[in-house]
Amino acid sequence: MSGEKVQFKIGKNVQTGTAEEVLYEPTNVGSHTVHASESDPMVLIKHDNTGTEFTRRLDLVEEISEPEPGFKEGEKVKFNIGNQEQIGTIQEKLTHKTKVEDHIAHASKRDPMYVIRHDHTGTDFNRRADQVHELNPES
Repeated sequence: MSGEKVQFKIGKNVQTGTAEEVLYEPTNVGSHTVHASESDPMVLIKHDNTGTEFTRRLDLVEEISEPEPGFKEGEKVKFNIGNQEQIGTIQEKLTHKTKVEDHIAHASKRDPMYVIRHDHTGTDFNRRADQVHELNPES
């Protein structure tokens, strides 16, 4: 599992990270001792958004597959501004927190965003992958 993308819950929220190591014996992590054992292994995880390391019981951590490759730079797409459908061109796929125009795009590898240049105004917008759609040839 080491190096794999994983998901887990913090409270009611599903979070993502990278499994760094499976622990099978008591181990110091930061200033804490993790009470792992052969019968109760723990996973050392690096959180995708915060970069902090922490542990979760192995049975509470789930491996996840990488998302679909998505759109490519230069591809024409549809997206909305308010309720209005717009057409633009993919400029970049964002996989980390980035400033776009005057806004912060809170992107991650697991939840990427795209910078789209509006075809008519030339303004760049950032949109989550599920907010961007293929441009059909008949459009």
